[in-house]
Amino acid sequence: MRILPLTFLLTACGPGLMALGDPREEPAAPGGPPADPSDPDSDSDSTPPVQSESTESAESELTPHDPIIDGPFSGSVQLNLNASGATGTCAGTANLTVDRSRSPAIQGTATCETSGLIRTLGLVDASYDGVIRGDITTTPNATGEVTVGTLLPTAAQWDGFFAGSGQLQGTIRGVSGVPPLNVDLDGTFSLRPN
Repeated sequence: MRILPLTFLLTACGPGLMALGDPREEPAAPGGPPADPSDPDSDSDSTPPVQSESTESAESELTPHDPIIDGPFSGSVQLNLNASGATGTCAGTANLTVDRSRSPAIQGTATCETSGLIRTLGLVDASYDGVIRGDITTTPNATGEVTVGTLLPTAAQWDGFFAGSGQLQGTIRGVSGVPPLNVDLDGTFSLRPN
């Protein structure tokens, strides 16, 4: 039996877990191993054994407890707003997709409704839509930028991580120059794979 070079198949085994598939084998032809047609010196009786890579090095590159899951995520987002003592929140939902084959790997949108004194005073709009972009830095960490309509038209930084359940959790910090006051915001988000 001639063993072909190792090929690993990654398969989902549950939230955030990956497993290695079996290497593919080619059955031996009757009368011995098949001749290599690209090697003029080979024949079916003198084919040297094929050296295969150790699975040890391939397994060390795979993080078996890697909780990052490609696909859609959804969940909640809450921003705490403060405009010179007038406070409030902007709470809502976020939907994004993680696809490590593209750049940025994390892309999505959010929407939130404002409440509190900051809204009563008319310092902010009733609702906002946001855009989320980011990349996985070092497993399980991620970072990126978020814009929130006219509230935060200049991108603010977010930092997050993928928890063992596959959940993406993070924080957002920024300052908006909404006339007539600057609005400081900080917030959190918690998203689960769909």
